[in-house]
Amino acid sequence: MNAQNTQTTQTTQTIDIPERFRQLGVRHGFNPDDPDSLNLLIEALPGAGKTTFLMGIPDCLVLDFECAANNVIAPRAAYVPIPTWKKYEEVKKELLEYSPVKLAGSKPPFKHIGFDTIDQFLYLLDQHLCEEINAARAQRADTRLLTTIKEYGSEGAGYVKLAEGMLRELHEFLQAGYTLKMTAHMKVRRQVVGDEVIEEKGSLAPPSIMQPLVRIVDVKARLYRHIEDKYAIEEKEVVKEDGTRTKVRVTASKPTTVVSHYLGIFPQSAADAADNDTKRRIPEMKVLIGIPLVHGYDAFKKAYMEAVEKAKQLESQAISSKE
Repeated sequence: MNAQNTQTTQTTQTIDIPERFRQLGVRHGFNPDDPDSLNLLIEALPGAGKTTFLMGIPDCLVLDFECAANNVIAPRAAYVPIPTWKKYEEVKKELLEYSPVKLAGSKPPFKHIGFDTIDQFLYLLDQHLCEEINAARAQRADTRLLTTIKEYGSEGAGYVKLAEGMLRELHEFLQAGYTLKMTAHMKVRRQVVGDEVIEEKGSLAPPSIMQPLVRIVDVKARLYRHIEDKYAIEEKEVVKEDGTRTKVRVTASKPTTVVSHYLGIFPQSAADAADNDTKRRIPEMKVLIGIPLVHGYDAFKKAYMEAVEKAKQLESQAISSKE
């Protein structure tokens, strides 16, 4: 979230804020963040377009942990393949050195950092934490070496350590003035209930990871890809038995495959709202946004700004009704 936004809308009632408090950043009114300053978390199943969405964000450097960004057409973002933790640390060092905070007053190389995906980043972090712990244990002649941080301690202590490490890394970028644009994998669990097969979609990362991650973002969304075969209706001229000609509408024999993409903003249902890993900054935001495959980020920004304008109208109506 952009803490520098200090403007107040014209529809809000005036509150007298002493100057010394204004200098501290105290403000009043409906002051929604610019869409570019939002920290985003986008979940999707494999192949739905997560990387393509990130690569459509201008002024963004995508940390390409999946090594797939080179396949995206018409990119607006830059990317760097991150196959190892060492490479990640090298890139992070440069990003922190040339960050928006350090280059205040001049244009930094990048304003946003993309994590594609947070799951692969967590894998590298897991291995890095294991190496640190194993090195310390080796010095004590402790032979209980870890292959994953999940083996550390008991009662979920390893997951806690992994979540803490993740937040520590992400907060470094946030404190340096970057906004985070992150993607995450989803999983599908199928279970048979009677004669029916029920599919449940959820985050690949466990709640111990996802819940603290959602707390530092402004918007959580899911990217969906819908594939449908559509049969065109064609007009054909036919000759009747009496020799007259007429036109009839017939269905094409071969379908056309149509692929559509949607961005679902959380919460999308009452069940979602009951969860503690949902996040939406503007209540009037559309639940489902149709987006193009290329540059879908533009459609998100447009929907966000439309929701802001609608919220301003509601605020104005609420204030007018009390006058």
